Amino acid sequence: EHYSSQLDRFGSAAQAAKRYFPREPSVHRAADRLLRFVVASSVAAVGALMDRSLADEATQRSGLTTLGTLAEHGGLAWRGASVTAMSRILRAMARYRFSPELVSVGLWALARLVERLDAPREGLEEATRKAREDNPSSSLVRKHAEVLEALLLRPS
Repeated sequence: EHYSSQLDRFGSAAQAAKRYFPREPSVHRAADRLLRFVVASSVAAVGALMDRSLADEATQRSGLTTLGTLAEHGGLAWRGASVTAMSRILRAMARYRFSPELVSVGLWALARLVERLDAPREGLEEATRKAREDNPSSSLVRKHAEVLEALLLRPS
């Protein structure tokens, strides 16, 4: 947890530096390198925790939330990490497919990644369809599925 909060601070500092020095390419390059490190390290740590705790729904849901939240760092920072994040999200959703709470968080995280990154889209329509079928009475699943479907209709 301490490691994660430190990485969050580094990510916030890098984004702030880019805002404070909008015309300084060297600041932007350094900030982008720091953001790539923060995202890659965080995705790896979250993925490892999710891998070790497959049978713990709360840990899986927490991992999905973290991955979706990390999307705020967007773009270049995610180079190479989005495939790992997407696979962890889809795996958790498949494993806990009848848990509307986890599935809705998974759909939310997928939507964040698709919206903010050039994330892979393969399998997302199928995952959305299954989420709806497996949780037909969940308005939360329906809401997040609609958001993701709308994002998937946009050109990539």
